[in-house]
Amino acid sequence: MGKVADILEARGALDEALRIRREEQLPVYERLGDVRSRAVTLYKIAGALFEAEGLDDARASEIHAAASEAFAIARRLKLADGVAHMGTLLARILGRAGRITEALQILDEAEAAFATLGDAAGVAQVKESRKALTKSAG
Repeated sequence: MGKVADILEARGALDEALRIRREEQLPVYERLGDVRSRAVTLYKIAGALFEAEGLDDARASEIHAAASEAFAIARRLKLADGVAHMGTLLARILGRAGRITEALQILDEAEAAFATLGDAAGVAQVKESRKALTKSAG
């Protein structure tokens, strides 16, 4: 079902893709105790909503909750790729919400994770995100 949701999202059917992720994928991962897959699905939900709608009032808390939980799981499981990618997304969300200090702290973790992975492009992306956040802070 995840692949179906990916295809629907790519075709612009965001609501149906989100329904599949929330109502079909997440319950299965919960029953199986598959926290890594839960984190990936939450990351996809948060990312899709954030890209489509930014942080409008109706979805801001859902976006933040999904991204925060995904990042917390990645941290707990010590998944460098999850900390890197999920942290970068969470920092963007926090930055857009005006929580610059918290966003910068998470970017530090994401940068360290990208460095651990040997992902120079990821490190560069984090540095650009940090520069943009710092600039927007004043």
